[in-house]
Amino acid sequence: MSIINRHNTAAGNDLLKTAEHVLVEQQLTFNEFMQSIKLYVSELVDTDNEDFVQSVLFFCHMLDSPDKHLDILQTLLMNPNHFQHGEIIRILQDVGSEKSISYLLEAIALKPALSYLDYDDYGAYYKKCLWALTAIGTEEAKVVISFFTGSPVPELWEQAV
Repeated sequence: MSIINRHNTAAGNDLLKTAEHVLVEQQLTFNEFMQSIKLYVSELVDTDNEDFVQSVLFFCHMLDSPDKHLDILQTLLMNPNHFQHGEIIRILQDVGSEKSISYLLEAIALKPALSYLDYDDYGAYYKKCLWALTAIGTEEAKVVISFFTGSPVPELWEQAV
């Protein structure tokens, strides 16, 4: 059980306030605190707490270098119970790590399960995933993009060509 979880049993509610309390009370370094966040995220892989997800993104992206926290971002990307997938994909695009290729591939497969994207008839979600793969730019990323040019899903195919 992480330090954060012991201080906040409400599954992420008011994470920023809890974080400040934990940092001061436990006299943690920022890196120790981020390790605690990683443990907390792993305990809440299926969280549907939007405030928690947004707070974690804030910690990973605004307060530190997101490439140090790819594991957190990738775990959250696979969670269908929040609305921040596009933001996570954008951050992964900015980082451009080849470690994210398999997660972006899974994110493409996850799209039909994301009911909040039912309105997306034009493939904007797929476009974000493919842009992130393009930003990574490795041969493996190019192969994945090429694979989707033969997709039976018209919105995906159109974005991949």
